[in-house]
Amino acid sequence: MSQKKIDKFVVITTQRSGSNYFCFWLNNHPNIRCHSELFLNKYVGIDGFSYFCRSKFSRKYLSILFSNPVMKKLPGNLILSKLIDEYYNSLLYNPSHSGPITDNESLELRDKYHIREFPESDSTVGFKLMYDQLREYKALENILRKQSCKILHLIRNNVLKIYLSKITRRKRGIAHSANEVNQIKVYVNPSSLLKYIEKTIKITERMRNKFSNWDYLEVSYEEFIQDYEISRETIFDFLEVENTEVRRPVLKKLNPNSSKDIIQNYDEVSEALRNTPYLNFLD
Repeated sequence: MSQKKIDKFVVITTQRSGSNYFCFWLNNHPNIRCHSELFLNKYVGIDGFSYFCRSKFSRKYLSILFSNPVMKKLPGNLILSKLIDEYYNSLLYNPSHSGPITDNESLELRDKYHIREFPESDSTVGFKLMYDQLREYKALENILRKQSCKILHLIRNNVLKIYLSKITRRKRGIAHSANEVNQIKVYVNPSSLLKYIEKTIKITERMRNKFSNWDYLEVSYEEFIQDYEISRETIFDFLEVENTEVRRPVLKKLNPNSSKDIIQNYDEVSEALRNTPYLNFLD
């Protein structure tokens, strides 16, 4: 019996870019199944690559030999390529493959099996892939190309907000929440901030160029939030699914809109950014 045709996509992005909210939102569409960071080494979900390797002795043995930090970075690693290929086909076509966690579930349930109630409705399937995970798994890019994956490149134009999200996460110890959280202020090292902004912009541009000849759509997180109706139509048209209203995720925004309400040494940071192209990151 022939396999059902399934369109594939990957959300390429970096940490603290709004990707959890975005992927939960995608997954709320009745014809889209969007998984989380399946290739994150510390990912505990049953739908992830690590669990797939651990669930069978032969795969576990091979993954120990060929998925170490050195071997993963070899593009010609045929054993690892075969493991990823086998895993990806299970993700796409095995109806018993665990579904993704949804936004209305506790993150403590990530390591539980998630039943897919209507697997036949999945017309397009994707997952989230961070820049560093793509660099780590060299074999993955060729597999995604072979599968004709569409690329949704989620970016956050205001890199300062990414940086602030990182350091407030460390201070709070909370990455995501469905409830309101206490607001905090943090000290920002101007030199470290500038280095981070420049590095992030360069990596984003490198990824933009890498996938320029793929079936590619760049999504700005800010535009997605501010111009939701237009963004929704563009994204669903790109994924070739019905442009229908879907439930917004329950995740709450952790930080206030104004960076002045977050940065303790706002004047110092403002002065450091004054003669740079990044002054407009301050609001």
